[in-house]
Amino acid sequence: MKPDWKANEELPVGKGATFQQWVAKVGDDKLVMDVAPWGEGHLKVNDREIAHINDAKDRREAFRNLNKIAERYLEGQVIEPAGKKSSSMIPVVKAKLLEGKRGLIVGIANDQSIAWGCARAFRAFGAVLRKGIEGRAKRRRPAPG
Repeated sequence: MKPDWKANEELPVGKGATFQQWVAKVGDDKLVMDVAPWGEGHLKVNDREIAHINDAKDRREAFRNLNKIAERYLEGQVIEPAGKKSSSMIPVVKAKLLEGKRGLIVGIANDQSIAWGCARAFRAFGAVLRKGIEGRAKRRRPAPG
């Protein structure tokens, strides 16, 4: 059984929308999917979150992944409930502020570094990024040969 998704007409849609919401009614179940431009999304069934995605490439990929989860749920497969995951903490914006912009991020040591957080936020706002290596990390790598 496949859900027939309809866009929530009370919310703006399109390229400038902060997030998009789709609703489907299947039998007694009401499915609601929220998807953000940076690839984060939530799937709720009867107001209970059953899936959360935060690593999709973009809104379309998040929608496809959540749609697959919804189809599995409707087929009766067991879906692990969404646990308490950390929020992306990306502020809500009304437009993709950095759409079409390109940048270079240096100083990414690990996923706890400030540079990592900046890169993630810039990507969420639409920027295309490259990573740069500097300092000790660069000296430790062998020269291309």
